[in-house]
Amino acid sequence: MIRNLMIAILAIVAAMLGGVPCARATGLGSDQAQWGNWEFSFAPYLWYIFLDSDISARGQTVSVDANLYEILNEQDNIVAWYSYQEARNGPLTLYADVQYINLEFGGDLVAAKSVTPRLSIDARVNVGLGLEMAIIESGAKFELFRQTHGPAPRDPADFAPYTALDLIAGTRVWWLETDIGLAVDANAVLNLPALGLTRSRERNLVVAKSGSVSWVDPLVGAQLSHHLSPGSEIVVRGDVGGFDVGSDFSWQALAYYQWECGCKPFGTTMSAILGYRALDVDYSAVSRHGPRGFQLLQHGPIAYTRFSF
Repeated sequence: MIRNLMIAILAIVAAMLGGVPCARATGLGSDQAQWGNWEFSFAPYLWYIFLDSDISARGQTVSVDANLYEILNEQDNIVAWYSYQEARNGPLTLYADVQYINLEFGGDLVAAKSVTPRLSIDARVNVGLGLEMAIIESGAKFELFRQTHGPAPRDPADFAPYTALDLIAGTRVWWLETDIGLAVDANAVLNLPALGLTRSRERNLVVAKSGSVSWVDPLVGAQLSHHLSPGSEIVVRGDVGGFDVGSDFSWQALAYYQWECGCKPFGTTMSAILGYRALDVDYSAVSRHGPRGFQLLQHGPIAYTRFSF
């Protein structure tokens, strides 16, 4: 699926760059966004996630493979917050992306990947996982390049479709707390009728592993946007991070279409955004309780409601 996502993103980029004739290209010249007043926007969003992860803590590893519908069916309630906010002045944009979610997994959604070998043969293992996660990404985007398509407008105030390339630099702060519960029922029977000896032993063991971990990943990336008309644009963005500073490696890919809705609640301009997003991290560390790690991939369709003022 991720391979198909990357192919789709490359196809969108090719269409954006090659689908319309180019009139001129500019770098840091007069056609670039001009410095002026700050513009602000706030966008709460919904993310229908598909979660694919391996989580290790204190010698135990569990695997989760589920989508949001399956997760919601397993829980009485869910606590989550997703929002994106930015401030833009000419070519410079400062932004922050805040994610928080608190989930409980059990039943068919989570499976043990490593259990004590002595119990692996004749043991029934019921696994539970609690995952609380906060991710705060912040940084800056700077418009490095702008290419205008079609004939140049006679009036500078008129709009002409254009494609812009922004460079991105920032950090992504991760905080995760996990609770891994293993309910193990083991039964060993020794039966030697010739000696008149029968022995059985049952063991019911509950192992709860908990702890929190946090780290900071530097990230670099780029964003390519094609502005079709005022308030209408296609955006493709990608970044990589970690580099063994925080996590071993992380990456993100995002593609979406944005259009203005034509209404102005509370004096703001409201836009709708639909797209697809993938966020992956690979983190490992060794603590006094043993190795711990997170291989966590979130991906799925995403929808924003954006308010600009």
